[in-house]
Amino acid sequence: MTKKRITLLCLFAAFGLSLQAQKKALQITVLEKATEQPLVGATVLYSSDPEMNKALYAATDGEGTAQIKTDGETVYYRISLVGYATLTGKTDAGVKAITLRLDESIMGLNEIVITGTNVPRPVKLSPVTTQVLSGKAMVNAGYGNLQQALQQETPGLNIQKVGFGNELNMQGLDARHVLFLMDGERMTGDMAGNLDYERFNLHAIDRIEIVKGASSTLYGSRASGAVINLITKKTAQPLVVDAGVRYGQMNERNFSNPQKKDFLYMFEKNVDRPNLQGWISSGFKAGAFTSQTDVWYGETDGFYLYQKEGDKKVYTREANPFLDEDVVIISSLERPPMGVEGEEHISASQKLFFEPSHLIRLA
Repeated sequence: MTKKRITLLCLFAAFGLSLQAQKKALQITVLEKATEQPLVGATVLYSSDPEMNKALYAATDGEGTAQIKTDGETVYYRISLVGYATLTGKTDAGVKAITLRLDESIMGLNEIVITGTNVPRPVKLSPVTTQVLSGKAMVNAGYGNLQQALQQETPGLNIQKVGFGNELNMQGLDARHVLFLMDGERMTGDMAGNLDYERFNLHAIDRIEIVKGASSTLYGSRASGAVINLITKKTAQPLVVDAGVRYGQMNERNFSNPQKKDFLYMFEKNVDRPNLQGWISSGFKAGAFTSQTDVWYGETDGFYLYQKEGDKKVYTREANPFLDEDVVIISSLERPPMGVEGEEHISASQKLFFEPSHLIRLA
């Protein structure tokens, strides 16, 4: 009886080894196409069926790799990650390792928001309309600061200069009814409900989430006009460094040779500046620790806008039948020039994250 049991155990072991031998191992490495950096947490869906029936899942580790095993002659895969275009393809099962590269997709950032309902959820499931602006897309579009980006990309929003700084208006409501958040926390330092919207480092922003309408049920009466949430960068890669410089021609030098006797000498001395920007953004991730550093310097030239000719008014005979001919009236007085202020900003931030959940290993 003992010999029969031993024989059966040997047969089962041999059968199991043969099944194991039929499964072929494949290592998939996923990189970001632009930087060749490994992508952590990318979802790998794979199957031996081209219709992806009975597909299995895997995820890339800290090195951007995922180990899969298949028993088919051909492996069909689909690689996806928030912020990147989904990649599909196939490879022979005999291949031991492949490297795939994902293209960044701005539309992919719309998959997750947090301001709409105070919890993360896909945009298509959000009960309120949410506009998502990618920080990288705004930088690539040439915007110099957050104020310029918001004015151009957000319908119904207007920011203008007033005596004490900038004043925001959203669909007829002033800044007292528009709530500004950074990473979900209310921002301080406002004046009459307004902030210095030019001082924010656009290169440190991952995305901007804008919820318009009566969101006061979630955020209080201050949010009856809109909620604007700035989501800052937090790298998920071992090391990321982004640096750059932009320079533009001066608009007009109005005070090239100021004199100390001038009443506005200090203003005249400092108003003429080059249109210059410089920034560096770096971050690293090591286990449960993540560090993100962002530094930005920007300055723009102050100048005057002059009107070459006097004001002109045309009274047409068609609109005024009592006139024998069209009448043109030109003012003999020059219109005073309109001054456009220059600015200078320095912004530096350092963030350190510790996530103990990364230290937990499931048995």
